[in-house]
Amino acid sequence: MTYSSGGIIQATDFNTFVGSASSTTTTELNAIWGAGTGDMGYGQTIGDTAPVVGGSDPSVSDEVTAPQWSTLLNRINAMRQHQGAAAPYTAGDIPTTGDLVEVVSNIQTNINACYTNRHSYGAAGTTTNGSNFTWTINLAAGTFTGSQNRVLTWPSAAEMRYFFNAGGQVTFRIVSADNTDNDTRGNTVESWLESNLNNITVRAKTTSYGGATSYPTWGTSRGRYDLSTGASTLFNYEPGGTYGTTNSVRLNALVNNASIDSATSMTFNLYVAVLQGYNNSTTYTDTINVIHRIDIIEPSTTYLSKTWSVPTIT
Repeated sequence: MTYSSGGIIQATDFNTFVGSASSTTTTELNAIWGAGTGDMGYGQTIGDTAPVVGGSDPSVSDEVTAPQWSTLLNRINAMRQHQGAAAPYTAGDIPTTGDLVEVVSNIQTNINACYTNRHSYGAAGTTTNGSNFTWTINLAAGTFTGSQNRVLTWPSAAEMRYFFNAGGQVTFRIVSADNTDNDTRGNTVESWLESNLNNITVRAKTTSYGGATSYPTWGTSRGRYDLSTGASTLFNYEPGGTYGTTNSVRLNALVNNASIDSATSMTFNLYVAVLQGYNNSTTYTDTINVIHRIDIIEPSTTYLSKTWSVPTIT
């Protein structure tokens, strides 16, 4: 690369910054802006940041044009602003048609920053509250164990990737746990559910616990891209006490393919276990209607075009 202050911007310079239209190289703009791969790529249209044909001594046919150069700078600005940072380039840095294309500083540094902060976002997009589902737990006398699945499905693996890569979030909520017979055992399970599993949000690389009394082993620094085809426990509340830790309410999660580029769905699994001896359960029977839903928070479209869909939930 000959790119330096006072130098001519050559086709090879431009191509080194933007990469190929299908780039998966972390130091190239198109890998982050475009389709990318895995946990990288917003799915945006490449357009005027396609590579320029030419060598190290550009002719008229392979010159870097002002529109191409301005598109490169504007896309760096858009990604950094989407990520919650200030735009690194001002209007004075960005040429218009007919302007001389001039060297500006720190292009590679700013592309690298786009990659490093690719899962950050300055603002969330539209929130869609999911429909309520009901899981009826019949606490007959004796030990109870049971679970319920909710599956989020995207139209394609690419749309699922773009959703999370650009800052999409999914939130599992316990709306209410209605104990119909109002006995001690049912009231206790109702409290466990409502106090701990009512606001768990999964993002690309993080998970938050709005309703939990304490953080689980899964923690806050892992998210959708830490999931695989085997269930991971996002949160497990074990009250302990007289009957040990087998009593629990638990939220698990998994995806349908271990490859990020192939997965199209994510499953929440809600699990409840209550021992036979808990609160005289050898004689008590009870029914709990667990009302729950999944809310979808889309990425912001202030700086990015929408390349993802809201998943269907079943």
